[in-house]
Amino acid sequence: MKTLPLIKTALIIALMTLGLTGCAAKYTHPTKTTQDFERDRRDCQAIAEKTAAKKGVPVCEETRDCLETKKGWRRVLW
Repeated sequence: MKTLPLIKTALIIALMTLGLTGCAAKYTHPTKTTQDFERDRRDCQAIAEKTAAKKGVPVCEETRDCLETKKGWRRVLW
């Protein structure tokens, strides 16, 4: 059965693609600039990398939580 490995490969590629795009989001803040966002995102990502593994959650989820709750950014739905 050669189709089973092909299906597995296709499924793995699809899941990886979803995982990579899962962190992509657009944010808005009433008083901050794009430069502020980049700084806040780097700060939150550094924090998230330290805490995500301890909590057992994805880094992008922890980064999003930090941006929204600690830095005041609001996620914009496409």
